[in-house]
Amino acid sequence: MASAALTLAACNGSESFPAQEGFDAAGSEDKAVTLANQVMERQGGYERWQKVRYIAWSYYGSYHIWDKKLGLYRQEQGDKVVLMSLLKPEGKVFSAGKRLTDPAQVQESLERAFTIWRFASDFLFLPFRLKDPGVTLTYGGTGVTMTHDTADILDLIYHGTGPSGDGRNQLWINRETHLVSQWAFYGTPKDPQPAFVRDWLNYRNYNGLLLASQRNSASDTLSISHIAVMDTMPQELFFSARPVDKGQVLMWGQQKK
Repeated sequence: MASAALTLAACNGSESFPAQEGFDAAGSEDKAVTLANQVMERQGGYERWQKVRYIAWSYYGSYHIWDKKLGLYRQEQGDKVVLMSLLKPEGKVFSAGKRLTDPAQVQESLERAFTIWRFASDFLFLPFRLKDPGVTLTYGGTGVTMTHDTADILDLIYHGTGPSGDGRNQLWINRETHLVSQWAFYGTPKDPQPAFVRDWLNYRNYNGLLLASQRNSASDTLSISHIAVMDTMPQELFFSARPVDKGQVLMWGQQKK
């Protein structure tokens, strides 16, 4: 399955990867930008990434559904459901199907959900954000991953636009597949050591996008589950006040538009 997915992604190599407004093109290095372009192409291409409407996944006990087109977001933790706009942020919070009405409690829940969203989304599709606003890309030379592969290192610096403002990520790009194979996260750009180093493996084709579910470190294991990429989904399910059937969402993710 993985080889078929790589072949599919390679067919999209002619697609461009335009930078978003605010990307630090002047401060970014040509070799680093070339690596970012290769990663985007191998994962399905910019055009496919732009056309995808919904992405769902589970991460660290939370279940997420993101409407990319409208900027809407659904987060589930147990019987708590948050439905919000990522552009505001504003929304509704439910517990056991009942809507919370206390303004302070709702605001706290929305702010927490937004923070979780930012980290949870980076854990799944950070490689699609390499030319986001406030990002500078530089080339960090070569390195050897935890799985003993030689890779090119892409340094990604956030200037106020990362999950916690300023930040830094290092991505190891496999020289054969041009896919991310390892990830290091730094709390601040000046931290001498990363907060963690995790692999970025187990790629599969999800409706035209290559996404990796394995995030193991040297000391623990972590997998992202219930991944689904959809062009359509019933709106009533997206706005349900109670947890949704993840199996049903996975079935929608297997359907072609």
